[in-house]
Amino acid sequence: MKYKEYRLSCDFDRRRYDEKDGHLSMYLKNKSYKLSVNYRRCKYLETKKFLKLLWTLQRYKYNKLCIKYGCDIPSSAMIGDGFKINHTVGIVINSKTKIGKNFSIKGGTVIGNTEKGTPVIGDNVSVGANATIIGNITIADGCKIGAGAIVTKSLPEGSIAICDAAHILER
Repeated sequence: MKYKEYRLSCDFDRRRYDEKDGHLSMYLKNKSYKLSVNYRRCKYLETKKFLKLLWTLQRYKYNKLCIKYGCDIPSSAMIGDGFKINHTVGIVINSKTKIGKNFSIKGGTVIGNTEKGTPVIGDNVSVGANATIIGNITIADGCKIGAGAIVTKSLPEGSIAICDAAHILER
């Protein structure tokens, strides 16, 4: 990754937060943005072999932020430009997951694997709070996954996945 690509990725991420503030102001006051910027730095430094020490320090800083904010988004996950995090607490993303551009995720979400594989998520996908996406599945472009949904099958383009209605059990 070139430096220009890194800066463009950070700019795409910043624009997704709907705030008119500059990079520094956003970095200081928005923990979700701070987390995504540090993720981008890890990805940038990972490609520069001569900056291995900086990459190690950046990865340490990023891991400390993940612990502080209560999430597990590994720097090895492939996440496209326009990554937006809403409420960092409880987010878990598998390290082999591939995620497209303009991805929005809310707190409590799990994107995990099974013995068959990990999910591949397309562009312009939005995932609601406490949703679970697991297995060797494909979430196509433009899908929306509602709060609390459990997705174990592939979704076609533009579809919406929601949880079943609550069932009342008799006493």
